[in-house]
Amino acid sequence: MSAFNRIRCIVSLVLVALLVVPPLPLRADEITTLTAMADATLQQGSPAANDGTAAVLRVLGVSAESVRSLVRFDLSPIDSAAAVKVANLKMLIAQAPTASRTLGVHRVTGSTQWTEGGATWDSRDGTVPNNWAAPGGDFHANAISSQSSGTTNGATLNWSILSDGVVSNIVQDWLSTPANNL
Repeated sequence: MSAFNRIRCIVSLVLVALLVVPPLPLRADEITTLTAMADATLQQGSPAANDGTAAVLRVLGVSAESVRSLVRFDLSPIDSAAAVKVANLKMLIAQAPTASRTLGVHRVTGSTQWTEGGATWDSRDGTVPNNWAAPGGDFHANAISSQSSGTTNGATLNWSILSDGVVSNIVQDWLSTPANNL
């Protein structure tokens, strides 16, 4: 464990959705596994830094520094008529902290999509300074799900990401209204 006490997560985050796909006759439940199509880490201590091309996501910062990770999925492999029943986000902890931390998953909000090569603590896309509504990114305050990081390298965390109490079925919303998949 480095002195920076951070978690490193493999970028190949996986969104698993259990689906029922109409029309009749209904097929048996299907599982679709998606890997992230874009990701970036926002760092309060380096507000202009972009690491969208890094091989890992940092989810904990140096001491009191806030760090937020963004992940977006291409949902096109899922039939637009599918009924999403279960959605999970899985993350592999490559380097665990010495003390367990609670990690929350939140829905990104706003009206424009962030970019992998431009997102920073201060900017969605790297071209317009301060175009998040608040530094550190725009996200819904209600966590969709929270998990303890644990202290074991190689552990897999699994968050249910179906609802955050505001949107009853987040992945279904993204399928129905792709512009909401920020």
